[in-house]
Formats: sequence, C-alpha cells, structure tokens
Amino acid sequence: MTYRDKLQRLGETTANRVVAVYAFYDEGLLDHDEAVALIAAIIAKANGAAVALADLSLAATLMLATGRPVPSLGLLPPPDDPERLLKAAATLLAVEHLTTERVARLGRSEPLESAARAYSDGIRQNPTVTGWTRQVSPNACQVCQDLSGTVLPDSVPMYHHTGCTCTPVPVTKETAS
Repeated sequence: MTYRDKLQRLGETTANRVVAVYAFYDEGLLDHDEAVALIAAIIAKANGAAVALADLSLAATLMLATGRPVPSLGLLPPPDDPERLLKAAATLLAVEHLTTERVARLGRSEPLESAARAYSDGIRQNPTVTGWTRQVSPNACQVCQDLSGTVLPDSVPMYHHTGCTCTPVPVTKETAS
C-alpha cells in the first residue's frame, strides 16, 4: 500500500467517523457542544496520524533514494490545531441545510491537508533534500497537472487544495541526475 493509499484511507475513515457523529447530532442524541467536541477530536487525531505518516513516508523515501538511513524528523501538528478544529466544527454545524457530504468533506480534507503541510515542512527541514517534484494523483485537476514535472526548491511548499491527493517526491543530490 502506498503513502497516497494510506492517506486516502485515513481521510475516508475520518470522514465516516465525522458523519456518524453528525448523524447522532442530527437525531438529537448529542447536543451541539458534544458534537463539536467529538468532531474536533476525531479530526485532530487523524491530523496527528497524517503528520506522522508524512514524516515516516518522507524518511522511507529518502532512505530508498540515498541508500542510507534517514531518521524521521518527529513532525507534529501545529499547536493551535485543537482550537482551530473546534471552531471549524462549530462553524460547520451552524451551516443552514447542512449535508452529510459537506460534513464528510471536512473529515476527509483535514488529514490530507495536514499531511501535505507536514511533508512540505519535512522536505524543507531535511538536509538531504534539495528540491521536489509533484506526483499527480490519478484524475488530478488541471491545475495540479500543470504544476507537475518541474523540480522546485525545497523551500517552496507544495500547493494543495481541498481534497488534493497529489504528493511531493523529494529530490536529493543522489536522485537529481
């Protein structure tokens, strides 16, 4: 199973869990504050897993590319993530005519975005990396397709949008030929 596969599975699992909480809320089995807290906690846990997955994937990719051990960096989600997610969950539940797809989108997109930010941070922090290229997802949007194929410096974070499953591929001195 690839990094992208694991990331997509994490996003779908998170979306399903958030939708289940919303269903309980919608049926009156949870009050507003309980639903907000549960949604935020589920997504925060998934974001932490996504960051760890990105960190480990980068280390493994670099080990394969260089033939040398490369430690993970111990990346963490931003310290303000729990507060931001509480606000996002409260804002979501305040939407008039809220759909389960919109609820699922929050649960799915948050881990994808957390992983993309973490992978970009890891590329920037890792002295082995000199740059990166975009590996586009199957059925990638036109913007992502247009951004593929160019080697960008390690200081440039990867552009990503909601639902994007494109991934950066690190470039090292060993692989830059």
